[in-house]
Amino acid sequence: MLGATMWVRGMLMAASSHRALAILAVLAVPVSVSWSACGGSTEASRDGGTDTGGSSGSSSGSGSSSGGGSDATGIPPPQASTACLLLGGVSNAAWLWNGATWSIAPGMPPQPGLEPNIGSLNGSLVVSGGYNEVGGTWLWNGTQWSNPVNDAMSPSPYRQSSALATLNDKVLLFGGCESCGGNFGLMGDTWEWDGQSWTQLHPAQSPPARFGAIAGTVAGKIVLFGGESYAAATFNDTWEWDGTNWSMASPSTSPSARVDASAAVANGKLLMFGGAADKSLQPLGDTWEWDGTNWTQLTPAKSPSARWDAQMGSLRDTPVLFGGADTQGNVLGDTWTWSGTTWVAVPAAMATADSIGSMGCY
Repeated sequence: MLGATMWVRGMLMAASSHRALAILAVLAVPVSVSWSACGGSTEASRDGGTDTGGSSGSSSGSGSSSGGGSDATGIPPPQASTACLLLGGVSNAAWLWNGATWSIAPGMPPQPGLEPNIGSLNGSLVVSGGYNEVGGTWLWNGTQWSNPVNDAMSPSPYRQSSALATLNDKVLLFGGCESCGGNFGLMGDTWEWDGQSWTQLHPAQSPPARFGAIAGTVAGKIVLFGGESYAAATFNDTWEWDGTNWSMASPSTSPSARVDASAAVANGKLLMFGGAADKSLQPLGDTWEWDGTNWTQLTPAKSPSARWDAQMGSLRDTPVLFGGADTQGNVLGDTWTWSGTTWVAVPAAMATADSIGSMGCY
């Protein structure tokens, strides 16, 4: 696995686009290998989307699951299980963050491959797509996986790098790309998951099609920022979803254009870190906050190194950031948490490095 990771690093440095990287990474790391088989040591410390969104990291929520009867899938909910799940990526791993340490997730997850789409709803996670051949929609209740939906009325099983967030007890999915690579299908559609099934929505107005945007729920609306369309390069526009329609916001200050930044909601604001400035994958290392009206650049005393495609989630209003890729294309394995004013490095490392995965908190 280490040799495969080193091969991916070399390809990272040579790739002209990060979608080309996705295909190369799939070739380098077989997705058929189980998540526990890649737990060998690769590098240093760690970090933590939603995602984006990525980012996808880029689509995390937080919450807790209480006891009670079985849900619609017939699986009893776990008792007070609160954690963040890191899934997929170069290592095709499944790890849990409990607020202090990482551990291998129990059970056998789907094989989501690169940039699966993860949303949080009522104490469970919904996983859709990713560069894989599994298909369908998967649910994680904190202890077990189930596959209740596998029909034509779902987002494509090969869709990657979409933006997800939760509003009004529904998970919203926007955009992404189909089997992202040299020839890919860029998407600008909007879907909703209500806990039972997916519904494609047809709002009167939508953001331009894109992949690698971030999203989160702030002040009663879903906010979406950035992403990339190959023709239009990277975006720095901000959009809001009110439950019915998209509208473009007009903040007085905006971050620079970027794709595959990392983001999570904490204390009623969306925290964003890093990303790639353009197709050259030049990583960024800045920290921004959206309060529902405007963007503010923060000046923390310490920060993670510049990176793109790190995974990020928020557990009990404390954002955690892991992995990503740096300016040389090295796959990272450090963990950072956000104190509210600065980034704090977590000394305990997970036994792998990763990028192009996704994180969801429940």
